[in-house]
Amino acid sequence: MVIDAEPRDRQSGTVGLEPTAEFDGFVSRAALAYESSAVIAAREVGVIYMVEMDFCHPSREAEWNAWYLDHIKVLLTVPGFRASQRFKAIVDNPSPYLALHEVSGPEMFAGPAYRGRGGPGSVGEWHDLQSNWHRNLLEGVEETTEVPSDRFLLMLRDAPEGEDALTGGTTVEWLNGIGLDLTVARCGLAIIDDPAPLMGLARRDDRVRLYRPISGKILAGG
Repeated sequence: MVIDAEPRDRQSGTVGLEPTAEFDGFVSRAALAYESSAVIAAREVGVIYMVEMDFCHPSREAEWNAWYLDHIKVLLTVPGFRASQRFKAIVDNPSPYLALHEVSGPEMFAGPAYRGRGGPGSVGEWHDLQSNWHRNLLEGVEETTEVPSDRFLLMLRDAPEGEDALTGGTTVEWLNGIGLDLTVARCGLAIIDDPAPLMGLARRDDRVRLYRPISGKILAGG
């Protein structure tokens, strides 16, 4: 089974659901058979370090983005920090900037290398200019697929289990929150060609988020 981008009322065939029901209907038809946490832990695979934030200082936004790119390059010198890609929301949400980092595991954050080069204490003057800042560790995949500059990222936040495909066969990868802020319990990620059919749903329900990439995927040692 696949998802229709705009869920329709079964009786009338028109779009007209309340946001919660609409979201639940949307994600309940998007499933993934994923490994249990116990299996993942036993394999000691990597996790995704997801960072979300807002930056409400337009006059310094270009400067901040340049600094952030340099900051990622510093993070990628930490053993266990493998790759990163940044995004910005195309439909407004409380934390429109998103970074997906691939890391070796939760234990990396307790090590001296990360403590010396990463974390909230490493961002200097920008600390007080960044808001709605959330840091979450997610298990379910070891790495994320790079989103090309001409495609978009769909995120389904705190979604119940569903099926594994959107309309057209686009795969949804499901991840579970396991550490740091724990502001996300579960989310789905998918790369899509055209966000237009989902724009209305994203405006109505904050749990559906759409992003464009603002960097390529940057690899450690690259």
